Amino acid sequence: MLAKTPGAKEGTAGISLFIVPKFWVNEDGSLGAWNDVTTMGIEHKLGIHGSTTATLSMGENDNCYGWMVGEAEVKDGRGIGMKQMFAYMNEERLNTGLFSLGCIGSAYYAALDYAKLRVQSKHSTNPKGPSVRIIEHEDVRRMLLSQKSVLEACRALIYKSYLYRDLAVDAATPEEREYYDDMFAINNPMCKAYTSDMARLTTGDAIQCHGGYGFTEEYAPAELYRDVVIYGIWEGTNFIQAQDYTGRKFTMKDGAPFKKWVAEIDDFVANKKTDEFAAEFAMMAEAMTAFKEIVSMNDAWTKGDKQMKQLFATRTLHAGARVYCGMLLLDQALLASAKMKEKGEIDADFYKGKIATARFYVMNHVPEIFGYLKTMKYGDRSAIDIPEESFM
Repeated sequence: MLAKTPGAKEGTAGISLFIVPKFWVNEDGSLGAWNDVTTMGIEHKLGIHGSTTATLSMGENDNCYGWMVGEAEVKDGRGIGMKQMFAYMNEERLNTGLFSLGCIGSAYYAALDYAKLRVQSKHSTNPKGPSVRIIEHEDVRRMLLSQKSVLEACRALIYKSYLYRDLAVDAATPEEREYYDDMFAINNPMCKAYTSDMARLTTGDAIQCHGGYGFTEEYAPAELYRDVVIYGIWEGTNFIQAQDYTGRKFTMKDGAPFKKWVAEIDDFVANKKTDEFAAEFAMMAEAMTAFKEIVSMNDAWTKGDKQMKQLFATRTLHAGARVYCGMLLLDQALLASAKMKEKGEIDADFYKGKIATARFYVMNHVPEIFGYLKTMKYGDRSAIDIPEESFM
């Protein structure tokens, strides 16, 4: 629990972190006295019904105590609870992205299985022929490959960030550890916000692939669709993540780590391109030009129109996630292409899937950046300027 001791400073500066048990435990391990913690009610939630959320009342009888974590006493009224909380939250934000990823994958595989079995309607190229499985229809294939591409993009982003987190502790030199910690810090808000935002869209596509059956509880995507909504809210809403990304992460250490992060994508796009993926690398190069314009506009708004910076923070985070994920998936496609050329390779279908997934993501999801840039350049302020009464 975050709470304050008597005499603590006002605001977040006075907060400390506590472990507060419902019952004390005796030295022999037996259950001890009640700690004045009462469960007042169970919340009725949209999803994650297997995880109970309760309303708690503490200290109604002035007899509730806890252990302070990590500090012997609060000095000069200042606690370290917020600093400790963010140490927990940074890892939990990454884990929240992982939970979202699990829902994306489960919904996609359910939709894929269903699409392979469900027979409905003629094929567009043979209108007088037999009805075919819906995986043969173009729009279903689009939805499936969109889900697959987002799944693999978010998986690559999250796994890369877990690697950075490990290397921030285990790398050989202080300089390396600092570099990996910086890269993790920049990626973390994208892992949480981009993945959970896209999870709502992709699980919706999984329902659509099921048709009317997808709207019933007998099929997995309905439950997954309800479950993923919380991940955009947990551990700081996705707007908080966008503020973090466009604020602290753009400017930390005078902006040097973020410039390095951008330069690594630029370097990949400039030096890894091949004839086989010429169109995809050209798209990435255009997208990086657009992304850098978006970053410049954010910098200008930071010094001037702060409301516009807030208005476009989420879209700026999505732009960054798309170019970064585009790089990661194209890197996989290059490897997949090389593996397919090896003699005796038996996983050709897997590698073909990797290549198609990267191509779809770069040519369909990455170009969203151009729409963000055009909207930002236009500078529409209607959401800021509309009178509150006019929302009705």
